[in-house]
Amino acid sequence: MRPRSNTERAGLLGAFLLLWAVYSWAGVGLVSSNDGSHLALARALGLRGTTRIDPDVPLTLGVDLAQRDGHSYSDRPPGTAFSALPVVAVLGRADEAFAEATRRRKAVLVQPASRRYLVTYALRFPDPPPLYTLQGSVLAARVAAGAFGAAGSVLVYLLTRALGGSLAAGVFATASLACASLWAVYGTVFFSHVFAGTYLTAFFVCALACRGCGSPRLATAAGVLAGAAAICEFALAPAVAVAFAVLVPRREIGRALAGAAIPVLLAAAYHTAAFGAPWALGYDFARFDFARDRASTFSGDPLHGLSVLFGVGHGAGLAAISPALLAGAIALAALAPRVAVVCAPFALLLCFHKTPEGGAFADHRYLVPLLPAFAAGAGLLLDRIVPARPAVRYVGLFVLLAATGFAVLRVLSHAAFVYDL
Repeated sequence: MRPRSNTERAGLLGAFLLLWAVYSWAGVGLVSSNDGSHLALARALGLRGTTRIDPDVPLTLGVDLAQRDGHSYSDRPPGTAFSALPVVAVLGRADEAFAEATRRRKAVLVQPASRRYLVTYALRFPDPPPLYTLQGSVLAARVAAGAFGAAGSVLVYLLTRALGGSLAAGVFATASLACASLWAVYGTVFFSHVFAGTYLTAFFVCALACRGCGSPRLATAAGVLAGAAAICEFALAPAVAVAFAVLVPRREIGRALAGAAIPVLLAAAYHTAAFGAPWALGYDFARFDFARDRASTFSGDPLHGLSVLFGVGHGAGLAAISPALLAGAIALAALAPRVAVVCAPFALLLCFHKTPEGGAFADHRYLVPLLPAFAAGAGLLLDRIVPARPAVRYVGLFVLLAATGFAVLRVLSHAAFVYDL
């Protein structure tokens, strides 16, 4: 769906630029082995033209690391590094200039990492490269993450409108996602979740528009975006398969599949260069047995996973952090069932995850790629509440807005924990 007026276009552009600036500024640099591994791969591809991350192994903290034939690689899906490649290739070349300015001024220009990361980085390696020598690369990661975080926030407005929501519903959905959900936290760090979620949301917008007008270009674009989401988060592959079946018009399936083949072939080429075969993943060469055994990764108790991801287990789920988006997820199933059906395979798979609360930070970060869809559901719910009889309207609005305000406070608190402030 396209914006319907110049005012709407200007508002969306302004929202994107504001959120991009806020997300890029709010980050503290690297916070874990996860984003360190993504950055190591982006630097290898963009600055050295190789898949090997040997010089940047310390960035992985020795955790999110694959090893093959005496060389080190990132074990992460490559889509996030691919997405940030242009900006890393440019700003990464300014690393030495930033380092020289730091030596001259005796102060860093770009905070390279959280305190927790800095301590772990120094303790795990005997003489790692000083992180102030990577300020350009870290800035690139922050700028890329902020751009995708801002883009996903704007796209959820378009998704809500494409699902029949009002202007107010679109604005509420954007505000809920951008300020009252974990999107606001992970839009500031170089994890894969927001990248995958932005691609998936853009796919929804293109696929729904294609259903309305049958444009071959939109079908191809939808395929590219779906494939890009899958190579950022491999677990999204089943959802992408369902998406083609329920959202892409039958006559356009071929074009959508051709579009999806582009990022998939890029990922296959990367896997061949790094690990010897298109189907060989970084996880197959990870340092730890549990990472190599994907069957055990998704062998948890689904009821426990449901509680952790959607309830209050570990204080991590939607009900504990973003209750308005939990209501949005329920509303999505009732008001936009095709989109909900696409989300279902990924959500169900995550419920079987052995540690659904994630690694270093106990939250529902694995669900982040679906949060834009849940936010759109919250916007549609708002549209159902407003025209209701006064008693229902006032109580419903109070509960929805109170839940959103509560989420803002919880998100700020969680951001301080992630950033180690």
